[in-house]
Amino acid sequence: MNNEFDLNTRNMIAIMLIQALWGAISPNFRRVAITFDYEHIDLLFTLNEKSDEDIEEIKDVVDEFSCLLYDIDNDDITLNFEINIDSKPLEPLDPSKGFPVFLRKEVN
Repeated sequence: MNNEFDLNTRNMIAIMLIQALWGAISPNFRRVAITFDYEHIDLLFTLNEKSDEDIEEIKDVVDEFSCLLYDIDNDDITLNFEINIDSKPLEPLDPSKGFPVFLRKEVN
């Protein structure tokens, strides 16, 4: 068994996440990123400030995204998500581990 998704599958997963995000992103969202290998998909949400409404929206996004993942031929995928509240400048992501699917334009 290969331990990574091929490029087409990675792109399809990223598009599924983008689809799940439609209508969910508020001005409070700073970054939504994805990292994955063949067994794990990790979603990282960064908000500027704590918002119960945005946190509920993120949980809805994760639920919808998990439903969309049924199209991937791998029953062993574990989906994890993390929500960070941070108003400081964002650290760049390691491109070998993942990439942003949404990044708010910010002026430093």
